[in-house]
Amino acid sequence: MTLEQKLGQLMVSFLDDEADMQQEAAIPLLLCSDFETGSIFACGTPLPSAMTVGATGDAELARAAGRVTAREVGAIGFRFMGSPVVDINRPDNPIVSTRAFGEEPDVVTRMALAYAEGVQGEGVIACLKHFPVRATSMPTRTWCCRRCRSTWSAWSAWSSSRIGPASAPACGPS
Repeated sequence: MTLEQKLGQLMVSFLDDEADMQQEAAIPLLLCSDFETGSIFACGTPLPSAMTVGATGDAELARAAGRVTAREVGAIGFRFMGSPVVDINRPDNPIVSTRAFGEEPDVVTRMALAYAEGVQGEGVIACLKHFPVRATSMPTRTWCCRRCRSTWSAWSAWSSSRIGPASAPACGPS
């Protein structure tokens, strides 16, 4: 790739022409957005929050939500999604809230894996997020900085039991 092509890959678009850009690109673009609760575009199917889906206990619903979202965002040129959220909901960290599939690690893992399978079954890359510090820290005065308030051993034990199981299967192109 030339430098110009590499820089073109860094472009962020909030326009309605992602599918056209994808067709015209000499090298396929890797367009990404969060899409945590379905397509963020007005034409997308409105889906319930991850917490709502998690509350059903039905992994097939999570898989279906992943499939629907991936089909819709794939149709407009996106090939990479910053979801599902694999954080555990906790009352002392309101940032996660309904973006999580629940408060129980086993439920979150089962639902997140099903959602990711649905996404990837449609040819879109799923990216499990967030780095475990998101669920074990609170924001400082500047939102871009986070401070983890635990020891390395405590953080490692906590994150491996909550994030590790969900990240075991490969998330990425198959």
